Amino acid sequence: MMSIRISAILSVAILSLVLVANAHGQRGYVEGFGGVLIVDDGKLADATIDPSGLFGVVLGLAVAPAWEVAAAYGYSPVTATEDVTNTDIDANVHVYFGAVNYVFPSERMMHFLLTGGLGGITIDPDLEGAKSSNDFLVNFGGGLRYTASSRIAIQGTVRDHVQFCKAAEVDSDKISICPDDDAALNHIEVSGGVLVLF
Repeated sequence: MMSIRISAILSVAILSLVLVANAHGQRGYVEGFGGVLIVDDGKLADATIDPSGLFGVVLGLAVAPAWEVAAAYGYSPVTATEDVTNTDIDANVHVYFGAVNYVFPSERMMHFLLTGGLGGITIDPDLEGAKSSNDFLVNFGGGLRYTASSRIAIQGTVRDHVQFCKAAEVDSDKISICPDDDAALNHIEVSGGVLVLF
């Protein structure tokens, strides 16, 4: 429920910025992206998590020269394999965040960018009786953007999604990839996408 509220608030905020920016001649974009999510398993004692596909969408807006704000959502179906029994446990990972981007000015079609944001991460295991977990997320990274035309750009990005997770209590029915103590986990995103500019 908390993740739905955060997503709704981010969506309304970004939509408001889009309307204001369009009124002042600023540009925005919608990006569909795909890539790989390398999940930090939190040093799970008896399980490993392989890298998995990541798919999502970004709504961005230029708010000043070289500066952008964006709202993003990503989805990754992950599988954890128990080492002893060789049993697979599937889970759905959802990341959602607001970000600020700095796109380095350049006379060329290729631009470097830096990005950082705040949001949340939800891990929803496909296991009977298990509840999903929600944690605070901070991310940062960089990338390259190639402006192919006045309407289309191509972008590649690497991000570190830092999950501030709380270890599940012993008698809890929540599935947690956190270590026995609270910790910060680093989930690495390597992705690319196509931006439709407006």
